[in-house]
Amino acid sequence: MDQNGSSTGPGGAPAPACSLSVFVAGPAPVAPESFPQPSGADIRDGFTGALALQNVESLTEEETGGVLSRLNHLSRWVQAQQAKVLSRMQTIYREEILFASERLDPDMAFSLAAEEASAILGVPTGTGMALMSQAGDLCTANTATLGSLEAGQISHGNVETVLEQCVGIAAADVPSFEAKLLGLAAGQTKTQFRVKARRLRESQFPEAIIQRQRTAFDRRSVWVRHEPDGMSCLSGMLPAETAQGIYNQLSVAARGEQAAGDARTVDQLRADILAELLVGHHHHCDNHGSGTDGGGGPSGSDQAGSDQGNQGNQGSQGKQ
Repeated sequence: MDQNGSSTGPGGAPAPACSLSVFVAGPAPVAPESFPQPSGADIRDGFTGALALQNVESLTEEETGGVLSRLNHLSRWVQAQQAKVLSRMQTIYREEILFASERLDPDMAFSLAAEEASAILGVPTGTGMALMSQAGDLCTANTATLGSLEAGQISHGNVETVLEQCVGIAAADVPSFEAKLLGLAAGQTKTQFRVKARRLRESQFPEAIIQRQRTAFDRRSVWVRHEPDGMSCLSGMLPAETAQGIYNQLSVAARGEQAAGDARTVDQLRADILAELLVGHHHHCDNHGSGTDGGGGPSGSDQAGSDQGNQGNQGSQGKQ
């Protein structure tokens, strides 16, 4: 069955069987094989049908729990259908580019499809690209995960973990590894499952650790997310040791300022010291007493800079 719903096969070959996904909004899950499959004459192509939640005010405690469980399954079913539609959208763009230019350009197709999907879903382009990439994996290499999501057996957060842990695994090993991951996912929160999934991958494929680290290192970056009221969030993707070292230095300098009598909180001091180190000054809000410097002695940025200088000197001596 073609999960993308293609009407024709490669080279004009006969089209595969029409795909059909049905969600039954009953009080209990219905096994797919027990649901009478409608014929093509009963359901038209596309997204059709209706669901209803009536007289919710009369539900008992048991009925409320049952409805909530079914709604949770419905949300996962919807996410699975969205993945199929996103994958189909990418296929359409790839075929249109091939028809227009007589050459394959999967990168261009992916980019155009992601931008279109982002506009439709009302999400940033980066989010649309991530959803498009996940959809491609689910509809090709990780169809078992797609089936588990559609059946309501795992959450979308756990789906992301499965896809993430399958990166760098040889294609021949993915189905068996994926099955083991899905076996661990039942009843687990995203955090719990991520820990177990990572341990499983590292025990089964230790050789993939180095390659994954190299790939992750290549994604290092810094970005800004604007926040309300004149504020922004500066974030960085850095090697773990480097990031922890920066945070530790800021914490030491901040607590030193507090010990010298500064009234600002440790969080405020970390932010102000970072700003002073990078741009030479930091902004104070005159309406708050905590936004003014306090105490004497060397500033936190001087202390942090001194610590960094000492570390650099030690590193130089070590190299000599």
